[in-house]
Amino acid sequence: MSLQNVAVLVRLNISQWTARKYDKRVTQEVSDSHGTVGEVGRYNKRIVISDLLKRIGQKATRVRTEYYDNTLAWDTDGIQLLPSANYMEYVGMFNEHKSEWNDMVGEFISAYPQLKLDAQRLLNSMYNESDYPEPHEIGHKFGMDLTVMPVPSGDFRVDIRDDELARINAEAKRTVDDAYKASMKEVWQRLYDRLDRKNIYIHIDAIPGSVMIEVEPHQVQLEKDTAYSLVTSR
Repeated sequence: MSLQNVAVLVRLNISQWTARKYDKRVTQEVSDSHGTVGEVGRYNKRIVISDLLKRIGQKATRVRTEYYDNTLAWDTDGIQLLPSANYMEYVGMFNEHKSEWNDMVGEFISAYPQLKLDAQRLLNSMYNESDYPEPHEIGHKFGMDLTVMPVPSGDFRVDIRDDELARINAEAKRTVDDAYKASMKEVWQRLYDRLDRKNIYIHIDAIPGSVMIEVEPHQVQLEKDTAYSLVTSR
Protein backbone atom coordinates (compact mmCIF):
# COMPACT_ATOMS: atom_id res chain seq x y z
CA MET A 1 0.00 0.00 0.00
CA SER A 2 1.20 3.51 -0.75
CA LEU A 3 1.54 6.31 1.78
CA GLN A 4 0.13 8.64 -0.89
CA ASN A 5 -3.29 7.10 -0.25
CA VAL A 6 -3.31 7.46 3.52
CA ALA A 7 -1.25 10.54 4.41
CA VAL A 8 -0.13 14.01 3.34
CA LEU A 9 2.91 16.11 4.12
CA VAL A 10 2.55 19.33 6.12
CA ARG A 11 4.84 22.16 7.09
CA LEU A 12 4.08 24.67 9.87
CA ASN A 13 5.49 28.17 9.63
CA ILE A 14 5.16 30.65 12.49
CA SER A 15 6.89 34.01 12.76
CA GLN A 16 6.54 36.47 15.62
CA TRP A 17 8.10 39.74 16.69
CA THR A 18 9.82 39.13 20.01
CA ALA A 19 10.06 42.81 21.06
CA ARG A 20 13.54 42.18 22.46
CA LYS A 21 16.67 44.07 21.46
CA TYR A 22 20.34 43.72 22.31
CA ASP A 23 21.59 47.01 23.76
CA LYS A 24 25.32 47.33 23.16
CA ARG A 25 25.65 50.62 25.03
CA VAL A 26 23.97 49.39 28.21
CA THR A 27 25.93 46.14 28.03
CA GLN A 28 29.17 48.15 28.01
CA GLU A 29 27.97 50.34 30.86
CA VAL A 30 27.18 47.29 33.00
CA SER A 31 30.55 45.76 32.14
CA ASP A 32 32.36 48.99 33.06
CA SER A 33 30.47 49.37 36.35
CA HIS A 34 31.44 45.85 37.42
CA GLY A 35 34.94 45.88 35.99
CA THR A 36 34.40 42.76 33.90
CA VAL A 37 36.81 41.65 31.18
CA GLY A 38 35.62 40.41 27.82
CA GLU A 39 32.09 39.57 26.70
CA VAL A 40 30.81 37.96 29.88
CA GLY A 41 27.24 39.18 29.47
CA ARG A 42 24.72 40.79 27.17
CA TYR A 43 21.88 43.13 28.03
CA ASN A 44 18.79 42.25 26.00
CA LYS A 45 15.98 44.64 26.79
CA ARG A 46 12.26 44.18 26.33
CA ILE A 47 11.31 47.15 24.21
CA VAL A 48 7.55 46.57 24.51
CA ILE A 49 5.77 45.39 27.65
CA SER A 50 2.53 43.74 26.59
CA ASP A 51 0.47 40.91 28.06
CA LEU A 52 -1.12 40.52 24.63
CA LEU A 53 2.27 39.83 23.05
CA LYS A 54 2.90 37.24 25.75
CA ARG A 55 -0.38 35.49 24.93
CA ILE A 56 0.49 35.54 21.23
CA GLY A 57 3.71 33.73 22.11
CA GLN A 58 1.85 31.19 24.24
CA LYS A 59 -0.55 30.52 21.38
CA ALA A 60 2.38 29.95 19.02
CA THR A 61 3.91 27.46 21.46
CA ARG A 62 0.63 25.55 21.73
CA VAL A 63 0.22 25.40 17.94
CA ARG A 64 3.76 24.05 17.52
CA THR A 65 3.21 21.46 20.25
CA GLU A 66 -0.04 20.22 18.69
CA TYR A 67 1.63 20.15 15.27
CA TYR A 68 4.25 17.65 16.44
CA ASP A 69 1.76 15.77 18.61
CA ASN A 70 -0.46 15.06 15.60
CA THR A 71 2.18 14.28 12.97
CA LEU A 72 5.13 11.96 12.36
CA ALA A 73 8.65 12.92 11.37
CA TRP A 74 9.36 12.97 7.63
CA ASP A 75 12.55 14.99 7.10
CA THR A 76 14.86 17.40 8.92
CA ASP A 77 13.36 20.52 7.34
CA GLY A 78 10.26 20.67 9.52
CA ILE A 79 8.06 18.72 7.12
CA GLN A 80 5.89 16.16 8.91
CA LEU A 81 3.61 13.31 7.87
CA LEU A 82 -0.07 13.78 8.72
CA PRO A 83 -2.30 10.67 8.46
CA SER A 84 -5.35 11.36 6.28
CA ALA A 85 -7.61 9.90 8.97
CA ASN A 86 -6.59 12.77 11.26
CA TYR A 87 -6.51 15.45 8.56
CA MET A 88 -9.92 17.08 9.01
CA GLU A 89 -9.74 17.12 12.81
CA TYR A 90 -6.22 18.55 12.90
CA VAL A 91 -6.74 21.17 10.18
CA GLY A 92 -9.98 22.28 11.86
CA MET A 93 -8.11 22.66 15.14
CA PHE A 94 -5.30 24.56 13.43
CA ASN A 95 -7.69 26.94 11.67
CA GLU A 96 -9.37 27.72 14.99
CA HIS A 97 -6.02 28.52 16.57
CA LYS A 98 -5.00 30.63 13.57
CA SER A 99 -8.21 32.66 13.76
CA GLU A 100 -7.59 33.36 17.45
CA TRP A 101 -3.95 34.19 16.69
CA ASN A 102 -4.95 36.66 13.96
CA ASP A 103 -7.42 38.35 16.31
CA MET A 104 -4.72 38.81 18.96
CA VAL A 105 -2.20 40.05 16.40
CA GLY A 106 -4.77 42.55 15.13
CA GLU A 107 -5.30 43.82 18.67
CA PHE A 108 -1.55 44.15 19.17
CA ILE A 109 -1.10 46.10 15.93
CA SER A 110 -3.85 48.52 17.02
CA ALA A 111 -2.20 48.94 20.42
CA TYR A 112 1.34 49.27 19.04
CA PRO A 113 1.51 53.11 18.86
CA GLN A 114 0.42 53.41 22.51
CA LEU A 115 2.82 50.63 23.54
CA LYS A 116 5.67 52.65 22.03
CA LEU A 117 4.64 55.68 24.07
CA ASP A 118 4.52 53.53 27.19
CA ALA A 119 7.99 52.19 26.39
CA GLN A 120 9.44 55.71 26.39
CA ARG A 121 8.34 56.06 30.01
CA LEU A 122 9.28 52.53 31.10
CA LEU A 123 12.68 52.36 29.43
CA ASN A 124 13.60 55.97 30.12
CA SER A 125 17.18 56.54 28.89
CA MET A 126 17.31 53.05 27.35
CA TYR A 127 14.55 53.95 24.89
CA ASN A 128 15.80 54.08 21.31
CA GLU A 129 13.41 54.96 18.51
CA SER A 130 15.48 53.02 15.97
CA ASP A 131 14.70 49.78 17.85
CA TYR A 132 11.10 49.87 16.69
CA PRO A 133 9.55 48.88 13.35
CA GLU A 134 7.29 51.44 11.72
CA PRO A 135 3.57 50.99 12.50
CA HIS A 136 2.87 49.92 8.90
CA GLU A 137 5.62 47.27 9.14
CA ILE A 138 4.74 45.64 12.45
CA GLY A 139 2.03 43.41 10.95
CA HIS A 140 4.60 41.76 8.66
CA LYS A 141 6.47 40.53 11.74
CA PHE A 142 3.73 37.99 12.46
CA GLY A 143 2.63 35.00 10.44
CA MET A 144 1.10 31.56 10.88
CA ASP A 145 0.55 29.17 7.97
CA LEU A 146 0.17 25.45 7.36
CA THR A 147 1.32 24.18 3.97
CA VAL A 148 -0.16 20.87 2.81
CA MET A 149 1.63 18.81 0.16
CA PRO A 150 1.11 15.36 -1.36
CA VAL A 151 3.56 12.62 -0.52
CA PRO A 152 5.98 12.52 -3.50
CA SER A 153 5.72 9.44 -5.67
CA GLY A 154 9.46 9.13 -6.21
CA ASP A 155 10.35 8.79 -2.55
CA PHE A 156 11.56 5.34 -1.44
CA ARG A 157 9.42 5.63 1.71
CA VAL A 158 6.14 5.82 -0.23
CA ASP A 159 5.57 2.11 -0.93
CA ILE A 160 5.57 0.15 2.31
CA ARG A 161 4.17 -3.13 3.56
CA ASP A 162 0.65 -3.21 4.96
CA ASP A 163 1.92 -4.25 8.39
CA GLU A 164 4.36 -1.32 8.49
CA LEU A 165 1.60 1.08 7.44
CA ALA A 166 -0.62 -0.32 10.19
CA ARG A 167 2.19 0.29 12.67
CA ILE A 168 2.55 3.91 11.52
CA ASN A 169 -1.20 4.49 11.80
CA ALA A 170 -1.23 2.94 15.28
CA GLU A 171 1.69 5.13 16.33
CA ALA A 172 -0.09 8.22 15.05
CA LYS A 173 -3.25 7.31 16.94
CA ARG A 174 -1.28 6.58 20.10
CA THR A 175 0.49 9.94 19.80
CA VAL A 176 -2.81 11.80 19.50
CA ASP A 177 -4.37 9.85 22.39
CA ASP A 178 -1.34 10.42 24.62
CA ALA A 179 -1.42 14.15 23.88
CA TYR A 180 -5.11 14.29 24.80
CA LYS A 181 -4.59 12.36 28.04
CA ALA A 182 -1.68 14.60 28.97
CA SER A 183 -3.77 17.72 28.45
CA MET A 184 -6.66 16.30 30.51
CA LYS A 185 -4.26 15.28 33.27
CA GLU A 186 -3.00 18.85 33.43
CA VAL A 187 -6.57 20.19 33.63
CA TRP A 188 -7.43 17.76 36.43
CA GLN A 189 -4.24 18.52 38.37
CA ARG A 190 -4.91 22.25 38.20
CA LEU A 191 -8.45 21.62 39.45
CA TYR A 192 -7.21 19.32 42.22
CA ASP A 193 -4.62 21.87 43.35
CA ARG A 194 -7.33 24.49 43.81
CA LEU A 195 -9.53 22.31 46.01
CA ASP A 196 -9.13 22.04 49.77
CA ARG A 197 -11.45 19.08 50.25
CA LYS A 198 -11.03 15.42 51.16
CA ASN A 199 -13.72 14.33 48.74
CA ILE A 200 -15.41 15.97 45.76
CA TYR A 201 -18.50 15.19 43.73
CA ILE A 202 -18.46 14.69 39.98
CA HIS A 203 -21.61 14.98 37.88
CA ILE A 204 -21.28 12.78 34.77
CA ASP A 205 -23.70 14.02 32.11
CA ALA A 206 -23.02 11.07 29.84
CA ILE A 207 -24.73 8.64 32.24
CA PRO A 208 -28.56 8.64 32.08
CA GLY A 209 -30.25 9.77 35.25
CA SER A 210 -27.80 12.58 36.10
CA VAL A 211 -25.60 10.37 38.24
CA MET A 212 -23.53 12.06 40.93
CA ILE A 213 -20.68 10.14 42.53
CA GLU A 214 -18.49 10.96 45.51
CA VAL A 215 -14.80 10.32 44.96
CA GLU A 216 -11.35 11.31 46.02
CA PRO A 217 -9.63 13.31 43.25
CA HIS A 218 -6.91 10.72 42.58
CA GLN A 219 -9.60 8.09 41.86
CA VAL A 220 -10.97 9.94 38.84
CA GLN A 221 -9.66 9.35 35.33
CA LEU A 222 -11.16 11.74 32.77
CA GLU A 223 -12.12 10.19 29.44
CA LYS A 224 -12.53 11.73 26.00
CA ASP A 225 -15.99 12.86 24.81
CA THR A 226 -17.48 12.71 28.33
CA ALA A 227 -19.01 15.84 29.85
CA TYR A 228 -17.99 16.61 33.41
CA SER A 229 -19.03 19.30 35.86
CA LEU A 230 -17.70 19.95 39.33
CA VAL A 231 -20.12 20.12 42.24
CA THR A 232 -18.57 21.46 45.43
CA SER A 233 -21.57 20.69 47.66
CA ARG A 234 -24.65 18.46 47.55
